[in-house]
Amino acid sequence: MKLLIFMIVGFLSLMVSIKLSGQEITSIQDSFKVSGSAGIQLTSYSSNGIQQRRKPFSYLLNGSINLSKGDFSIPLSFTYSEQERSFSQPFNQFGIAPTYKWIKAYIGYQNITWSKFSLAGHQLLGGGVELTPGKFRIGFVAGRFQRATGIDTTKVRTYLPAYKRTGFAAKIGYGTETSFIDFVYMRSKDDDSSLPTQYMDSATMVQPGKNDVLAVKTQLKIASFMNVYGEAAVSVFNRNINALEKAPSDDWKALSNIVGAQTIATHIYFGMEAGTNFNFKGQNLSLFYKRIAPDFQSMGAYFIENDLNAYGIRHNFGFWQNKAQVSYGLSIYSDNLMNKKPVTTYRYQPNINLSLNPSQNWGVDVSWMDLYTKQKDGFVSVNDTIIMQNRNPGFTISPRVNWGNTSLYHMVVASYMNMRMVDNNAFTAAYMEYSTQIINLMYNLSLLQSQASIYVGVNHTKNITNAFTETGNGGSIGYNQTWQEGKIIANAALGLQASDINKNYTINAGLNYNLKKRHNFGVNISFLNNKSDNINSQNFTEFTGVLRYTINF
Repeated sequence: MKLLIFMIVGFLSLMVSIKLSGQEITSIQDSFKVSGSAGIQLTSYSSNGIQQRRKPFSYLLNGSINLSKGDFSIPLSFTYSEQERSFSQPFNQFGIAPTYKWIKAYIGYQNITWSKFSLAGHQLLGGGVELTPGKFRIGFVAGRFQRATGIDTTKVRTYLPAYKRTGFAAKIGYGTETSFIDFVYMRSKDDDSSLPTQYMDSATMVQPGKNDVLAVKTQLKIASFMNVYGEAAVSVFNRNINALEKAPSDDWKALSNIVGAQTIATHIYFGMEAGTNFNFKGQNLSLFYKRIAPDFQSMGAYFIENDLNAYGIRHNFGFWQNKAQVSYGLSIYSDNLMNKKPVTTYRYQPNINLSLNPSQNWGVDVSWMDLYTKQKDGFVSVNDTIIMQNRNPGFTISPRVNWGNTSLYHMVVASYMNMRMVDNNAFTAAYMEYSTQIINLMYNLSLLQSQASIYVGVNHTKNITNAFTETGNGGSIGYNQTWQEGKIIANAALGLQASDINKNYTINAGLNYNLKKRHNFGVNISFLNNKSDNINSQNFTEFTGVLRYTINF
């Protein structure tokens, strides 16, 4: 708590000193242009009837500030919170990325993407540089991808332990932002001695690993109306660096000089995607293809879809003086590329969207889609009684109308959505088929001269299965008010929702004050009351209050 008070006082003192020291700020701005924002947020939470979903009190300090002069700039960002817990990635972060002409440096916490199959936005604590002299594209970063964490047995929700993970990535390429080719190499490895001794028994399910990824990424503008793109990668993933070594295979011999010895836990994966876009006479046509091996993984990415073979087409165009826009397409997916699953699943996804805007006062959007799913035998012959053969058709229609004058402006928006599951397997249809209908209607009245608005909304849902039918109805009403040309903004809303087994209402209110376009003070409160007749649900209440301050430079 003393640390928190010290930070808050220090933060507010800094903001006040920035405001009071006009001559110093003027002097700094003569040298550098300062832009960005910084803020503090305090949150209070309480609940009754359920386990608390967050701490009773939390704070958050964050900011994104850029200092620039001519070709030189220093963007920096930071985040600090009490939520610094036993996670493999820390919540408290600070990073800067200064640039000067064609030189860019990385210092601190960064999220860099060079290739979706290698370094793809994974958080990195370290440093690096990117150089773009002329058409050359060169980069290198190194640091910690993951810190060592153990299991906190005092927490209700526990996480698997994690080893400290360090690595580097290098990029070399040639081209411009629209036409280029890049080669990316990334290596990351766990430190098997980094996990605290008391957690070693818990690490039996988490083994120290190592990963080498070589990727190539390109984008080429073939003509004014056509461009192509593509990306491919080989990932060598060792899931246990302490496993027994094995004799290198023929495929491995070409890689052994780069990635080292092969163990019984080492696997080689391949992934790629490619596509092309055509733009001509107001139309767009795109084609894509991707193939990613089962279990493809990179330590430089949080998630990569795998065991996938997919291709598709999409076409967009307009007519009636562009008052009508049409978009349609078809995507086809399949898995089990290595025939290691009992069944192979195929999915076909057609869709079409139509947007009509005959005038500024009314319009309508219509969309339809379907998802056909079927399965065939994989490495074994599967009983027809459990084979998936179904469809998920659905459509949505959303009309809208608006009218008004300089005093009052009215807007009405409605939507109807219908979705179904149609099971073509007679053995499972009785358990799988369902239909859902959702209707929404909203009216908004803007009082332009009073700088206020009122909205009212109602909704209806209906879920039907062979076992039961559940209906729900709800509504909401809200009010927004602005004073002094946007300096003060207040809002309040009440929401009600009731179904056959559950009822709840919510109350939300907020107030924002902008001072001299630089300082923003805000407070928000929300209250939820839930009552249920279902023995598997709970009656509970929740309250959340947020107080925040932001300064814009």
